[in-house]
Amino acid sequence: MGKFRDLFEMLKTLIIHPTDFFTKILPKRTFLQTFLFDVIQTIVGFLPMILFYSFLFSLMIMKFTGLPFYLVVIGLLLLIPLLSILCTFVVSFISFLILKIAGGKGNYVSTYKVYVYSGFPSAVGMFFFIVGG
Repeated sequence: MGKFRDLFEMLKTLIIHPTDFFTKILPKRTFLQTFLFDVIQTIVGFLPMILFYSFLFSLMIMKFTGLPFYLVVIGLLLLIPLLSILCTFVVSFISFLILKIAGGKGNYVSTYKVYVYSGFPSAVGMFFFIVGG
């Protein structure tokens, strides 16, 4: 239970006091912790959207692909999060290059960590928009 409480406190700080999060908590987070956070955030964030659109366009998907509906949904559940995580690496690398050209002194891992965690508040907002909370 302590791990969930720590995670909740970290996320609360990220949303309510982002400056404190990025100056005090983020430097302590490892690359692996950040990557796992990105994976979980991506899966949780995209799950309602994938299920909603799969249901909404089920007849069209089955007609054009010729695949059974459950295979299309499983494919979407795997493909969309994987592409999103790959895009996170690419966009943070492009941001890193732009920052280096502008004279930034950080490294790629720092840029990646900032990019991943800075997207969390908007992911929370999208989750409630899609789910209707």
